[in-house]
Amino acid sequence: MTLDLSILHRRRLLEVWRSAGWPFLDTTEAELLAGGWLERRWDSEQRVTVHLTDKGLQAIVDTARTNRQRMSRHEALVERVARLMHDAGRVVWRGLPFATWMTLARAAPSRFEPQTQSLRVEGSAFDQEINPLCDSSIRSSMRSGNAD
Repeated sequence: MTLDLSILHRRRLLEVWRSAGWPFLDTTEAELLAGGWLERRWDSEQRVTVHLTDKGLQAIVDTARTNRQRMSRHEALVERVARLMHDAGRVVWRGLPFATWMTLARAAPSRFEPQTQSLRVEGSAFDQEINPLCDSSIRSSMRSGNAD
């Protein structure tokens, strides 16, 4: 039986990589051991630890690569929306930590209430609905390509 690595399995591999190797002794670890992603080792006092095999290390590298690609596509969409909103005269912030966003929202709650209208971003791999904080005149100018 071949096991497909789930998010839980991949997260566990990363936890083992960052740890001293103390076993969790649960089914996730058992599946990773049986699949060859982890191995057990015993020290001179017969204490068992778990360590990544080459296969487990490759799974971490593959996961990191996939996550970077996903983030790159997401960041490209964020950049595009930010440019459109900025070109339409809106103040735009990127990369704010969630705590900063919450502080701003508490300071001026009416300015940060989401609007129900949505903007259609067309002509890219991200042709999907998004919900920016802008009014209908800006959305119509962005749709027509006249975001001046």
